[in-house]
Amino acid sequence: MVCTHNRWKLLQQLLHSINSASRPVDWEVGILVAANDAALGMPGIDDPNLVIGQPFWETPWWSHSIELQERVRQAIQTAATGELVRYETAHP
Repeated sequence: MVCTHNRWKLLQQLLHSINSASRPVDWEVGILVAANDAALGMPGIDDPNLVIGQPFWETPWWSHSIELQERVRQAIQTAATGELVRYETAHP
């Protein structure tokens, strides 16, 4: 994801103002580029540096289910082609 400094700062402010877990991903490669406080406060996330820059499906949010990890990986690959992907999931 290429952002100017001002756009990145604005994105971070917006992201942290959202009360639900938000995690922007670079859809071309599936890498997590940021996470808001709600997402970082979820169980299993002690340090944001452990998740930022990692493949999204390999982050702790999905570690409870290999099947869900694969579903997320496939969804990111599909989204990278421009196709809309939408589904809901729950965390234990």
